[in-house]
Amino acid sequence: MNANTVSVIAMIVNAILVLVNTFQTTRAARYYGDVAGAKMVIEHAASEAKRARASALWSLVNEVGRVRKLVEHNCAARPPMVKLPTAAFESAFVSGAPGLAVGEEVVTAVTDYLCHADRVNAWVDVYVSGVTAAGGTPMARVQKALVGIGEICAKELPAVLVELTDALRREMGGG
Repeated sequence: MNANTVSVIAMIVNAILVLVNTFQTTRAARYYGDVAGAKMVIEHAASEAKRARASALWSLVNEVGRVRKLVEHNCAARPPMVKLPTAAFESAFVSGAPGLAVGEEVVTAVTDYLCHADRVNAWVDVYVSGVTAAGGTPMARVQKALVGIGEICAKELPAVLVELTDALRREMGGG
């Protein structure tokens, strides 16, 4: 796992911890009857949760920028062919963590990216296994993998990444 993925996961965990802290503090304030204190705590926690959510979404926009560079590398068909990262997006949205509740548009864009990344990563596995198998794999298989990676990276992924970035930015503006 790279530093960007760890950073995104840490921000998501931070957002979840803020929500848990808000719940516990609100419960304690209600127990002691401090209505004004409870209101201040709720407002502060809501502000912190909003900040943590925006920070996590911005980190994901930055992750898309990193993915774009990897896609460009794979389009150039320069070895080594690289897998596209998925962990940050899986952790943020697919895992069901409640800290980054987002709209359907973002979920759809993330799902679309993950499907394309999975296809590229499968072709990269075929490519790597063909290159490392000393003569055991026909070169046609390696060439087919290069074509598969190139087609997805050149024809499909650029539009998917634009849509993902736009969806994340709209979510930040609306959230």
